[in-house]
Amino acid sequence: MHSKKEISHSQNWYSIKKQKKQLAHFCRSILFSLDSFCLTGDSEDIHRLRVNIKKLNAFMILLPVKNRIKKKLFKPIQKIFKSISHLRTANVNLELMKEFNLVDPIYKMEQEVIIQRVSDSIISKKLNYTFWVKDYQSDIEHYLKKIKFDAIEALLVKRLNKLKQFYENNPDPNLFHNSRKTIKTLIYLYSVVKDILKDTFYLNLQYLDELQDKIGKWHDIVISMDSLTDRRVTNSTLLKLSKQRAILLKQINIFSADFSKRIYSKGRFQNKFA
Repeated sequence: MHSKKEISHSQNWYSIKKQKKQLAHFCRSILFSLDSFCLTGDSEDIHRLRVNIKKLNAFMILLPVKNRIKKKLFKPIQKIFKSISHLRTANVNLELMKEFNLVDPIYKMEQEVIIQRVSDSIISKKLNYTFWVKDYQSDIEHYLKKIKFDAIEALLVKRLNKLKQFYENNPDPNLFHNSRKTIKTLIYLYSVVKDILKDTFYLNLQYLDELQDKIGKWHDIVISMDSLTDRRVTNSTLLKLSKQRAILLKQINIFSADFSKRIYSKGRFQNKFA
């Protein structure tokens, strides 16, 4: 039997066994989403695939491995992510056209061609992508080491403090998209470790998710406006998008005004962040 001291000591570490289990789960989820998309062509599978890759990337951030090694190992997975990102952008453009009743047959056809081309490419490279994911899982297992919970908490607090500083000092809208990336990475990081940090560290995930969602919708319009500005679209079309962009920007500023008060819920975390 283990003594209470030994059990307590073991519970202060993110074990290699736990890491292997989570790594396997993320890789299986990626392959499941990939298989499902190749069978159905459903854009929701692309969304799940992107999310699962982001979770895997968050898992990588936790590992005490040199960044150059992380980048080298993750490079094939990053290639998958970049290829499916083109598909996601084209789908968003079509959704915005429908939402705002934008009429541009040529632009619509261009987006549909991108979707078809990228979809065909993903299907044709499915075996390669599957091999890359499995190979990555095998390679990264050699670098797993147990990690102290305190080190994980410190990493989360560091990222939270970065966000807190940004939103407390008249945030620049041009940097909202970068802040959203930090928020989403934080959400995925927390999703990886929340079970092992239970009763010690609490994040207001609902608030974080709502904030990143508002920024995401705003950024989608910004990107679409950039792509439509060079085309023969009417001023009324751009005006519709511009008004919605302004509305969303105002919502973001209001919603993020009390960021520091809403970021945490309870527990030891409150004192660390105060």
